Order: sequence, then structure tokens, then C-alpha cells
Amino acid sequence: MNNTGFNIYDLFVFYEIASLSYPQGFDEFMEEITEKSTRLFGTRRLAVVLLSENGEKKEHYFGFKSKQNLEEMLMIKPENSFVYYLDGGRLGFMYFENDHKISLRGNKLYSIFSKRIEELLKAKFMEQNIKESEEKFKNIFLQSPLGIEIYDKNGRLLEVNRAFMEIFGVVNPDEVKGFRLFEDHNLQEDQKAKLLGGEAVRYETEFDFDIVKSIRLYNTKKSGRMHIDCSITPLKLNYEIYGYIVIVQDITERKRNEEKIRYLTFHDNVTGLYNRHYFEEELKRLDVERQLPLSMIIGDLNGLKLVNDTFGHFEGDELLKKIADILRRACRKEDIIARWGGDEFAILLPKTGKKTAEQICMRIENFCREDEGRIPLSIALGCATKENHLEDINEVLNRAEDAMYRQKSMEGSEVRKRLLLALKRTLLENTDETEEHMDRIKNLALKMAEKLRLSEEQLNSVKLLAEFHDIGKVAVPEDLFRKGKPPTSDEIILMQKHVETGYRIAISFPELAGIAEAILHHHERWDGKGYPKGLKGEEIPILARIISIVDSYDELIHSMSYENNADCIGALREIKRNSGIIFDPELVDLFMSINDSTSLNH
Repeated sequence: MNNTGFNIYDLFVFYEIASLSYPQGFDEFMEEITEKSTRLFGTRRLAVVLLSENGEKKEHYFGFKSKQNLEEMLMIKPENSFVYYLDGGRLGFMYFENDHKISLRGNKLYSIFSKRIEELLKAKFMEQNIKESEEKFKNIFLQSPLGIEIYDKNGRLLEVNRAFMEIFGVVNPDEVKGFRLFEDHNLQEDQKAKLLGGEAVRYETEFDFDIVKSIRLYNTKKSGRMHIDCSITPLKLNYEIYGYIVIVQDITERKRNEEKIRYLTFHDNVTGLYNRHYFEEELKRLDVERQLPLSMIIGDLNGLKLVNDTFGHFEGDELLKKIADILRRACRKEDIIARWGGDEFAILLPKTGKKTAEQICMRIENFCREDEGRIPLSIALGCATKENHLEDINEVLNRAEDAMYRQKSMEGSEVRKRLLLALKRTLLENTDETEEHMDRIKNLALKMAEKLRLSEEQLNSVKLLAEFHDIGKVAVPEDLFRKGKPPTSDEIILMQKHVETGYRIAISFPELAGIAEAILHHHERWDGKGYPKGLKGEEIPILARIISIVDSYDELIHSMSYENNADCIGALREIKRNSGIIFDPELVDLFMSINDSTSLNH
């Protein structure tokens, strides 16, 4: 016995405990624990239950017939047992049992033995965790969709993953190893300082593959440019930098989408001009003294609703694009052109006086007159100028709008006249309508109207109706009039829509508004089987009933079937046969009474 309280045998036990080590596997370690505990302490029963961080359990039993026996012993805790909870129970526990009561000395030796086992298990678990972490990092490194570069503490490139090679089109990774991180021209000086000080940095930049090829930096299978997001993080151990990890992502597609969103946010999607939101923001930005004089032009496109109603919104959009091109041609690069609303446009002219603004208005008007489209292109314009910085910019805007509305009001009738003539020209050029047909049915319809003693206003309406009753045909595809064979059922439906189109056109012009209903219903039948609404009898406007008779008669006598005066009598018989079916019987009788062979021949 020495002055420490332990004898020679105890020192031998300490040596045995100290020599305990963790072999290759769990089972071998358990066998060594069992061998030493039975030999050194006389252990008759032993249980080791280990818990891992992921919840897995490993168990080893010696001398127990069943797990139930162990549970009973843990509850009783007999004097001949020793229980040790590894790492406070987080790693599991060990149960030792002897034949006799364990002395205080025996408890101390078991405790020393258990702590040694605990040390070895902790070391083993740490080793496993490190190994698993290394394996996970390796898998992340290799399989990550993000490009990863590993640099040493001096900023020298050591490793790259597959994603990096794909992003940068690297054929051979050895060609890029050794690159110097701090020689990258994309890194700013302040960013380099942050990295050397242990701070992470991140930036976005454009990468040009053509430059890589021109300076032969490395062989790449890519060309053009891409946008990249680059994040650089210093790797530290005990506060010392031992390397750098760079994570790179190709964000070219994201940048494209951002540009698209930005474009749509500030641009009109039909014309490509700026939108009202952008214009108003620029108006605020430019409303400063150094931009004076500041002029603006407000424009209102004539005839857009008519085109939309007649030819559809596709044609309306084409008209908007055409005027947008003219505005671009007439204005300067620094001018801000915007689609203000549906058919309204606004132009902001910084550092521009009123005279120059008026000249730009004249250029726009001249370009419109040069246009040769089927719908005459015209826009009402008004301009105003801010010359005093104390003046409210909204007042200037209101003055420009007022000027535009004055012009629209003064030129309105002339613009409508040009539009109407253009529609009539299109009708004559693209359909089966002729001036001669219009004149003939006008004369016949006037004769009937005079016999009916219609008012002067109604007589004027008859003249207009004879001329414009089929104006809706301008929206019917031109090839339907050139087919030379009977139309299909779908083509008949398409052709019948011309009355509704004609109605919309008529109500767009004050000059034709009075005959809009007659245009809509001139293909109704007396028996209610006509179109578009199936009106019957006197529900059909009288002017429509008149034009229906004279229009049908003129078509009959000028078709292939009726070529001479005798056949004109046959046409009259056809009108009479449909009296009370298609045509108003009283009006048919009137029509027959005013037509003899002489008048027919005329």
C-alpha cells in the first residue's frame, strides 16, 4: 500500500485500464471490455447500451438471459451492481454486476474504468462525425449544382467541382488549377481587404467567354457572355485563415427575366414606348430648373375605336404601333415618348422651347400625311412649355391637354370625313360593291321615299343608306368576294356579320348615326327569318325595308341571269313572289307601281 491509498494490484489495474483502446469495430471493443472487466473486477454480468446522434442504438450483453433481466436490475439497483451513464446519458449507459457487494474501492475502480471507456467512445464518435462530415462535404462539393472553387490561404486555386467546369465550360480542370484569387479583376480593392481580414464578400458580374479565348486563359467550349453571382468566404481554424471557398452561380436567365420584368414595368407592351407610370416618374425627375425650358406634347390618335370596332383589336394594335414609330422618327433620342392611355400619347422634351416643340408637332403631322394605309393616320396634338421654375408642372400638362382637345374639336369633322372616305374607298376596292350600284339603288329608293311622302330628313337618310348600307363589308376578308364558288356555312356566318360591323361604324360617325339602325336591319325578312335579330313585319325600320327591296332588285337585274330588259320583268316577278315573305307587301306593291318597262330599262 502506498501513500495514494492504492496497492500494487491497483496500479496493475490502472495500467490495464490505460492500455484499453478502441479496435476496428464495435464488437471487438465490447469483447475487450468484457474480457478486462471479468478479469480485473470479477464481473459476472455486463450490459453496454450506446446511443448515436441519429438515434441509432447499439447493445452488448454478457451474462444476461434477456433484456427484461437488465430492466429489473436497473430498477432495483442491487449493492453488487455499478451503473455508469456515458456523457450524462447522452451516449448511453454501462451496467456491471459482481457476485458480491461492490466495495467503495471497487466503485472507484469501476468509475475509472468507465471513464476510460467513455473517453474512447467520445473519441471514436468524434472521428466518425469528422469522417461523415468529410464525406458529406465531398458529396456536396461533387454533386452541388453550384460551382465551387477551393483556394489555399495564399489564394491559389486547388480544386473545382463538376458544376464549376460546366458553368465556365472548362474542358480540363488542370488548366485552371493554380489561378490566383486576388488577381481576379472583378474583385475590388475593398473586397480584397475584407477577405484578407476574414470577411466574406459577394458580387455579381458579367463573364465574357470571348475574352477568355482571345487571351487563351483556358480552353472553353462556351462563347458569348453570362452573368454570374459569386460568393467568397474565408475558411478559418482557430481564427487563422487556411483557405477560401468560392461559390459561383450562373444567373444569366435570372438577369434576362429581371430585364423583362423591368421592361414590362416601364414600357407599354403594344407599342414598346414608355408607359404612363414611367412618364410620370420622369416628369418628377426632370421638373427642375436646369432642365428648363421643359416642353411636353399630348396627342390623341384619331380613329382607334373605329378601327377596333371594325377590323378588330389586332388591326387597332397595328395602328398604335404605326403611330408609335412615327413619334420615334419625329422626336430626338433624349425625348421621352410614352403611351399615356388607350389612344393618348405624351412626349416630354427637356431643355426644349415652345418653337422647337411646335416643329416636332409639325414633323409628326407630316409623317402622318405621308402614310398610305387604308385608314388615314392622324393624331390631334397639343403642346405647352414650362419656362419658369415656380410654375406648377401639372398646369403645363393641363395646358397641353387643352390645346390637344381644341385641335381635335376644330379638325374633328375633317378627320371624320377623311376616315369615312377611306372606308368607302376600301369598300369599293375590296368588295363587290360599285359606285354604279350605289347610284342605281339611291334613285330607286328615293322614288319610293317620295311616293311615301317621307320627310326631308328621311330622304337624306335614304341617300346615305344607299351609299353606306354595306359599309360593314370592309371588315369581311377580301378573298370571300373573289372565290367564284358558293360560300361555306362558316363563310356565310362571317359575311352576315357585316351588318353589325356596319352598325358600329355608323354610330362612330355623327353623319351616319341616323341610319345605324337601318344598316343593322336591312337583311331582316318580313316573315322574321332574317338576320341579325330576326325582326318581323313592321318591327323592321321602314328605311331598311325600302333598301332591302331596291338592293335585291338591282342585284337580280345585274347578275348573270338577267341581261336584258325582258329579264328585268323576271326580276320584278321574283320581288313580287317574295312579297310578304322577305319583303314588305305594301312596299312591294309601291315598288311595282313605279316601275314599268321603260323605267326599268333606264
